[in-house]
Amino acid sequence: MLVSGSEDHTVKLWSVDDKAHLLKTFEGHTSLILCVAFSPDGKMLVSGSEDNTVKLWSLDNETHFLKTPEGHTSSVLSVAFSLDGKTLASGSWDHTVRLWSVDNKTYFPKTPKGYADHITSTVVFLPNGTLLVLDSLNETSKLWSTDDKLHPLKTFHGHTNVVTSTVFSPDCKTFASASWDKTIKLWSIDDEARPLKTFEGHTSPVYGIAFSPDGKILASGSWDKTVKLWSVDDDTRSFKTFEEHISYIYSVAFSPDAKTLASGSGDGTIKLWSMDNEAYSSKALKGHTNSVYSMAFSPDGKTLASGSLDHTVKLWSIDSGKLLTTIEGFNGGVNAIAWKATTEGQWLVTGSSDKAVRLWQLQQEGDQLRVILRWASTQTVLTAAGASIQNVVGLSAMNAQLLKQHGAVGNPLSQGEVGLVL
Repeated sequence: MLVSGSEDHTVKLWSVDDKAHLLKTFEGHTSLILCVAFSPDGKMLVSGSEDNTVKLWSLDNETHFLKTPEGHTSSVLSVAFSLDGKTLASGSWDHTVRLWSVDNKTYFPKTPKGYADHITSTVVFLPNGTLLVLDSLNETSKLWSTDDKLHPLKTFHGHTNVVTSTVFSPDCKTFASASWDKTIKLWSIDDEARPLKTFEGHTSPVYGIAFSPDGKILASGSWDKTVKLWSVDDDTRSFKTFEEHISYIYSVAFSPDAKTLASGSGDGTIKLWSMDNEAYSSKALKGHTNSVYSMAFSPDGKTLASGSLDHTVKLWSIDSGKLLTTIEGFNGGVNAIAWKATTEGQWLVTGSSDKAVRLWQLQQEGDQLRVILRWASTQTVLTAAGASIQNVVGLSAMNAQLLKQHGAVGNPLSQGEVGLVL
């Protein structure tokens, strides 16, 4: 199942099977929905809204609505369940973070102190279930204990400008933060609240950061048009700088086997850097006509998906550098991509500036990679699942490709061929 929140004040629950249909609509908010989350057991939903409220919904009963924990005095920007599902966290524009007991019918909140000058943009429970990470728009992050005392464990001060991104190491014992202050800082969640290291060397704001799968290398991409590699355990100086891009770097990603590093740039290109030879040989993937904002490797590391401000997602072969297919139909830049392998196949989830989340299924048919749109959060999206375009006359190659991406099957006739017009 997939959940979405909308400007129409509703939360919707969708099936992501082949039918990709709407299951339920939750009504009750009086303004746009800013955040949603499932409980770990999948039996509850929580939503946060511009109407200053958090709402808890049940997926098991007919009425669905459970409670409205009250207390925030401004928009709720982020919500999250603890891993045991017993605690709910909400962060708000009112400069507070609140923890709510899900089992407590009165929902008495605990409110961490010390956020009078902060706007909470993100709340996340760590895998150990006891710590809450609070990312603020005021250049700091905080770790809190969620026990009865509810005391702040650590406040991560150090950056002198906006924090653009944070990423946890694979073992979740450390995390890195990138900033407009041109630095990357490495923090330990178990040590004192000061950076373990500060990596300096970029000459412009840093946007993209990524840990290698073994957690030993940190990659960073900057507006100074360079990608740098840093050793997490050794010196704070970069041990390698890649300078082939001619515009800002917005995203970096390691392949699952750590043999390849990808960087996406404002020059519309993706560079693949070989990490298993001293020469760090590179390969350029060209095809986008605008900045590459997001990238994701397939779980087997053989394919890369890239999202761009040119309103497309492209799938590339890592071995050959060949463009496998282009996903079109977006009405805005593609800012986020996630790739998931399940027993039912390969799936891509995309988020774009046209305010839509889309779920795509990837199917290998011989030498061809077929992409099918299975679900979209917008109601106006084209659906053509199962429709046949076999032997259709007068259909352009571009329109045929779009129809196939949206589920159509078959091949139209090329111009000059004779067939039945459907």
